[in-house]
Amino acid sequence: MSEKILVIGAGMAGIMAARTLHDAGYDVTILEARDRLGGRTHTDSSLGNTV
Repeated sequence: MSEKILVIGAGMAGIMAARTLHDAGYDVTILEARDRLGGRTHTDSSLGNTV
């Protein structure tokens, strides 16, 4: 049975940490407060242009 790890935050660092831990054999769960992944990195099209 592998150790269980909880990663808080699904920004770039959290996602990479989770992947690295998963690849090393850990059972990883990611906890994210928002309804999307990526942290502060996201696409915004609210003004008609994609940024």
